[in-house]
Amino acid sequence: MVNLGVLSNNVNKSEKTIANEVIVVYPERWPDNYGYGYKKIILGKYNYARVEVIEILKRDINFRILKNPYIYVFDSGKYGRIGVAICADFFDIERFVIYKGKIQHLFIIAYNKDISAFYFLAEAISRLVFCNVVICNTGYYGGSIVFSPYNDHFKRYLYKHEGAGLFTAQTVKIPVKNLVIAQNSDEENEKLGDERFKYKPPGY
Repeated sequence: MVNLGVLSNNVNKSEKTIANEVIVVYPERWPDNYGYGYKKIILGKYNYARVEVIEILKRDINFRILKNPYIYVFDSGKYGRIGVAICADFFDIERFVIYKGKIQHLFIIAYNKDISAFYFLAEAISRLVFCNVVICNTGYYGGSIVFSPYNDHFKRYLYKHEGAGLFTAQTVKIPVKNLVIAQNSDEENEKLGDERFKYKPPGY
């Protein structure tokens, strides 16, 4: 869930601030034991789209836009390591230099009109970071995808939702174990046969 709103926990109560955030909710003892409780982490956006800044300042020129400079990796054990970015942060090249070799999945939470640009970027980042890329494009525009760097072209798009104003909820199977094998060794990747991935990028 993306939350764009005024924060209420600022030290300076007279200052009005605004942030674009995503809430990550997970079972309390996950992945070892699901249990009944849950925990949540709030992640903030760093790079705001120009139109986003314009719309915020239209509402109140006195807003200070908060930027979160942190880059997170969630270690989910056998399910792999996960990176998360919000919308325009998907264009942050430095983020992917840091993620390279450290994650199996990259999740992008977006509210984006230019869905074709995100499609092309998903394939490029999937190859350069060598990971699965999941884009959840919320709202009206469509454009949610799941892309994996398989060797066979027809396997790479594991899911693609295209069309404005369409509601969808989908469960998608994404590779973890075999991707880790491919990340660690080109020779072992070759042994995966039909399930093999592209070769690792230079400098991986």
